[in-house]
Amino acid sequence: MRSSAANGAGRIGNLIVHSWPVQAAGLALITVLVTWAVTLFLNRKRVAWRAYLDTPINLAPTQLRYMGKRLTFKIYVDDTEDGHEVDVPWLVLLRIRNAGFVPVRGKDFNTPLTFTFAGREVRGAEVIEHSGDSPEKILAQLPKPAPQWHAQRQPQRRQRLAQRMLALVGAGAPDTRVDATASQTSGLGSQIQLSKEFLLNRKDRFTLMVVLSGTPEKGADSIKPQGSLDGGKVVDESPRHGPSTRSLMFGAVAALPLAGLLVGLFLNPNTGTTTSPPCPKGSLLLEGSTAFAPAAMQIASQFEQSCHGASITVGASNAVTGSVSGLNALISTGDQRPAAAASQIAMSDGPAPTGGVYSRLVGTPIGVIIFTVVVNRQTHVYNLTSTQVQEIFSGTIANWRQLGGPDLPVSIVSRIPGSGTRRAFDQFVLGGTAEPAVSSYDCTDKNAIPTSPVILCDEPSTPQLLQSVAQVPGAIGYAETSDVAAYSGGGIQPVQLDGIGDTFGNIGSRSGTYQFWTVEYLYTYGTPAPASLAAEFLAYVNTATAKDALREQGYMPCTDQHQDLMSTLCAPGAR
Repeated sequence: MRSSAANGAGRIGNLIVHSWPVQAAGLALITVLVTWAVTLFLNRKRVAWRAYLDTPINLAPTQLRYMGKRLTFKIYVDDTEDGHEVDVPWLVLLRIRNAGFVPVRGKDFNTPLTFTFAGREVRGAEVIEHSGDSPEKILAQLPKPAPQWHAQRQPQRRQRLAQRMLALVGAGAPDTRVDATASQTSGLGSQIQLSKEFLLNRKDRFTLMVVLSGTPEKGADSIKPQGSLDGGKVVDESPRHGPSTRSLMFGAVAALPLAGLLVGLFLNPNTGTTTSPPCPKGSLLLEGSTAFAPAAMQIASQFEQSCHGASITVGASNAVTGSVSGLNALISTGDQRPAAAASQIAMSDGPAPTGGVYSRLVGTPIGVIIFTVVVNRQTHVYNLTSTQVQEIFSGTIANWRQLGGPDLPVSIVSRIPGSGTRRAFDQFVLGGTAEPAVSSYDCTDKNAIPTSPVILCDEPSTPQLLQSVAQVPGAIGYAETSDVAAYSGGGIQPVQLDGIGDTFGNIGSRSGTYQFWTVEYLYTYGTPAPASLAAEFLAYVNTATAKDALREQGYMPCTDQHQDLMSTLCAPGAR
């Protein structure tokens, strides 16, 4: 039986291989591969730009236009009475993106990338949207340092500036002053220049808002890019409608192999079918970090869609919370029921403690996570040094007036013991000092320990902590940066530490860097068996789909096509 089946399969295979449709398909496939390889090589380094908006700013509201010349409208670039008036104001929005396949840096340009606005003068420029690198590294001419209170509110001012400028296109109000102090770049002439320090990974992009004075020069390009990219090119990415001719031709050629194979299979219908290896069936429980839980839920849902035999639960109703608690629960299960531990993964903000029972665990670094100190907005103090935060948690600073704020007692909202976020805060902000014991049941009075030097309560999860900080005047706490940004309840304000913002471009372990960050880990009890559900899930976390989910949730993947943090930020001992 086996010999007959083998001979039949051999004859069928021989017919398929020597049939003209399959041979034609093979030739077309080779052509497609060569074309694809050449296209990739030619476009490996490519920067695309596009002008979303290039229009004068009209400050005359529709309902007032009948008044004609009786109204006078002016725009100033500054927030003071001595601000500079902008004659014939224009607003330009430029998007610059990496349209190639390799990272592009400012130093890759033989001559810096500049944008010239013929006949117009640049009065202000600002990065209003960005992905990837820090916005401070994009423009060559950076703004002068602002006063301390101004620097603390710079993100809000930047957002208001963008909203107000966009609102002025076509409508506005008389005698309007454009608040552009935070983005003022004086002495730029008719062009802006990008810095040699910026970095654009694949698919990264940023948007520049430019305030201009004057009228575009007739007969010249209203916006002209200049700059020589070593080994690549800068292209104008004007709006397109429908697929390009190159895409249609490439698609037609790519369809030839499929058509040939279909014809070959039609002429030889008894070739049989093949199936992909089945997904492992069973259930998997992820417990521990509440900060990582939203990202884990999104990745688990995507995994279940591609592997229908799997059921993954993230933080069941009776599950333990907190990184250390999740690690301890996994160890307990593994010691008592090893088979059950094979279906369990612990999520940990930061590496597990070293030695002892924790040596039975095997960790997989997933991504870098950044945390932020937050305060109730009524404190009006949005920039603290690490020393000041330490003095707050020790009780040396017990009222916000000691920091130049209002007469409000300091109320500390902490995470429960065992929280990975708390471990990172104690280690990297408090300098390894443990937080005081809970002294308050309601975060407002020392009703638990009246003799405590601080008012301190704790919360079991990130959302509850943010809600408590928002509700208690004078409150201070800490949480994952992406959760702070996504919080919609209002009443909270991120705090800069030592004058440094909580961005990926600022993090590091040395002095002068933002140090309130750590690495997210997934732990198993021992090495998972090959092809097991736990092993397949850990492998899936390293796919492009899962990495997109990590970035969406505010994480920087440890391994990526554009960067490898396994030897730096995600290296053992880095955090």
